[in-house]
Amino acid sequence: MSEKHLIPLAFLAPGESAILREIRGIRHHPLGEAQACAKRPMRLRGRRHLLTADKGHRMEHRLKSMGFFPGTRIEMIRNDPAKPLVIGIRDCRLCIGRGIAMRLMVERE
Repeated sequence: MSEKHLIPLAFLAPGESAILREIRGIRHHPLGEAQACAKRPMRLRGRRHLLTADKGHRMEHRLKSMGFFPGTRIEMIRNDPAKPLVIGIRDCRLCIGRGIAMRLMVERE
């Protein structure tokens, strides 16, 4: 399957249904920056943010525990701007944030 047919879940209109094809992880920081932080010791003055290497696995595990598996049919119930999305999946309704919905790649039916 080519990626040109995949769209984010957040782009569906109310009443449309689609098949979940892929769960994409978070975007990674530049590799050079992550390696530089790991190689040199942390300075005690000033704040630093540590980068985790989970690459979105926790988000993917959480979504799978709620029933988001590739091949699952999803129906968009409500898609209002600046509000969570209401979707129907496996005889139940769920509200998910727009950021997570942008990482769920679907194919329209």
